Parts: sequence; structure tokens; C-alpha cells
Amino acid sequence: MKCLLNLSLTIAALALVAMVGVSTAQTESHPKVIKLESREMTKVVTGIVTQRTGKFYLLQNNAGKKKNVHVRLTPANQASFGVYGHDGMMLNEGTDGHVFDTELADGETIKFEIGVVRAKKSQFTLVITARDAVAPPTLSMPNSHRHARGEDMLSDVRPDIKIVEANVPSNSNKENVVENKAKTFRAFTMDADGFERIFFEDITTNKTYEIKGVDLPGRPLNDPVCVDNFLIFDRSMNPQRSIHYAFDLNKRIIVAGRAF
Repeated sequence: MKCLLNLSLTIAALALVAMVGVSTAQTESHPKVIKLESREMTKVVTGIVTQRTGKFYLLQNNAGKKKNVHVRLTPANQASFGVYGHDGMMLNEGTDGHVFDTELADGETIKFEIGVVRAKKSQFTLVITARDAVAPPTLSMPNSHRHARGEDMLSDVRPDIKIVEANVPSNSNKENVVENKAKTFRAFTMDADGFERIFFEDITTNKTYEIKGVDLPGRPLNDPVCVDNFLIFDRSMNPQRSIHYAFDLNKRIIVAGRAF
């Protein structure tokens, strides 16, 4: 009887330890908030990740103004790095996953997920540099489409658009290929499960970028042109309405979005 009692106590103790361990793992996975304040330029975060436990962070812009943010994770060969928007979409998929650049509006938040690869555990360093975003100057854009001025939708469409560095498979089928006269930029589209993804190449640096946030199922891109540093195209929203987009490829920003 005494042996059975001791065995029962031992099992109960082991169960309690297991519960504490699970609770600890869950607590460690809760995102920690990193706040960008108005005067701070650089934040450095260090930590350790294992095969069982990752790290999660929320980067929140509390500066009262828009910020340009540059993020770098090291070591690149032992730690994985995922960046996610407020809608849960991965923002750095198919890129150099350990460096990320973005523009954060005041109050906007993005999520970082750090894991370990090729090792049982790894120490990491996350360096976040933030600078005040400068409003783009009024640009002299070519009016290749000669649309009527239309309704200005730039403030509505800009928050959904991200331009990220991307890798394109060498055997991919490129469509709607356009290139500027100086042969410094080339743009093209690729079909992916009914979505027409839009890419452009900076030929001078041999880097490729994807324009995210303008792809719609069954709504092809129309009349793409690449003039000087600008990529201009139309995207149909419905049979009666389209959006005219213009991007400054040199600055990697959207500069026009008008409904017509």
C-alpha cells in the first residue's frame, strides 16, 4: 500500500513538472513589444533560440510620425527570420530573409519570428534602425496613359502596398515584360494560382523586387510601361472601375494611385 502511495505521488509530481514546462514554453512564445520612440535611432535585441523554443517580437511605431525601418538579424547561417504584417501575411518570403526594410506608419505594428536552423540552439542579435520618413517630393511623371485625372486613391492604396526584394526562379514564365530606354529597369509579371504577381529588376545592381498588395484574382494588369525610373500600369477593380498606379522604381515607392 505504501509503495502504491509513493508511486502515485511520484506520478503526480511528474505531471506537475510537465505542466510547468508547457506553461513556461507558452510564456516564452508570447511576443515581446519593441517600441520605436521619437528620439531613438537604433535598438539592439539579443537572445537565444533553440529547436523547441523560438522568439517572437512586435515592433510598434510610437514615434508620432512615419518611420523608415531597417532590420538585420545575425548570425544568418544559424537563425531563421520571419516578418509578418497585421494581416498575418509574410512580408519577407523569398528574399534575403535576414535583412528587411519597410516603412511604418505611426501606430503600425509588424511581427518578427526568430527560430534556429542547423544547430540545437543559437544566440542571435537583432539590430533595428529607424529614421523619420521623408515625404516624397512632387515628381515630374510621364503621362503615358493620358487618363483623365480621376479620384486620388493614393492614401487608400499605399498602406497595403509593400515592395520587397525577391528571388525569381530562373525557369519562370515572365509576361508583360517592359524595359526603360536607359536599360536600368525591367518589369514583368508572373502567374501564380490565378494571381498576377508583379516584379521589377534593377539592372544596375542585379536585384529583383516584388510589388505586393496590388495583385487581385482574375484581374490582369493592363498597359504596363516603364519610362525613366517609373513603372506605370492599370489594374481593373471591377467592370466599371480601374486603378492607375505609378511607382518610382529608383526610390521603390508608390507615387500615384488614381481611380478612373
